[in-house]
Amino acid sequence: MPAANPDGQEIVKLVAAVEAASGAANVEAATKSWNSIVGLLQEVAKRLEEYQNLISTKEPKEVTLNGLNKDLQRLDNIIQDLEIWVQKLVTSPSLPAEVKLVWGIRQGELEKGREKIALEETLTAIFSYLTYIQMDQEMKKRLSHKQQTPYQRDRASIVTTINQVSGYLKRLSRS
Repeated sequence: MPAANPDGQEIVKLVAAVEAASGAANVEAATKSWNSIVGLLQEVAKRLEEYQNLISTKEPKEVTLNGLNKDLQRLDNIIQDLEIWVQKLVTSPSLPAEVKLVWGIRQGELEKGREKIALEETLTAIFSYLTYIQMDQEMKKRLSHKQQTPYQRDRASIVTTINQVSGYLKRLSRS
């Protein structure tokens, strides 16, 4: 897990901010909530980059992949909650049309995020790669290059997903 914050406090803070934001229905409160969420999205993006470095530069430890698994599941849930909140704002009769347009754009960006996470495929790759790293060295040596290829493909898939999600979070934080 990223050494800076192994307990995932960035995501815990983001969950709290999204829960607090869900009650914001007027423009000022919603904007203030969104601005705090944006800062936390950038922190989560940095956390994902730490995972990416750990996974792409050396064989990760099981705890790293389990942490990534947990963080991606929580992030997927957070984005769902954000989508619901933003949908309420977009359909609110009390918000002016120009404000609804801004929130509508944010809603579209949120929808793209869950596609980037591709949770089911990513979790499958994580679990498959976990199988590989749990093998002892002797067993890994016995695997032919062809037998190792799927595991290395899973590793590459995980790194690519992390890179895409991190980039997405950065873009979302600028919207």
